[in-house]
Amino acid sequence: MTQQQIIIIQNSWVDIKLIALEAGLLFYSKLFKAAPVIKHLFNEDIATQAHKLMSTLGFVVVHLN
Repeated sequence: MTQQQIIIIQNSWVDIKLIALEAGLLFYSKLFKAAPVIKHLFNEDIATQAHKLMSTLGFVVVHLN
C-alpha cells in the first residue's frame, strides 16, 4: 500500500467515523441479506457487534503506517 493510498483511506475514515454505528449496521444488514445462513453465528446484539467492527476498523486505519 502506498503512502498516498494510506492518506486517502485515513481521510475517508474521518467521514465514516461520523456515522460509524449506521455504517456498521448497514454492513451487517447487507451481510445477512447476502448470506442469511450465517446470522446464527452472531448471538450478540447486532448494534454491539457493529460498534466492535467499526472500532476494530478504526484501529486498523489509524495504524496503517
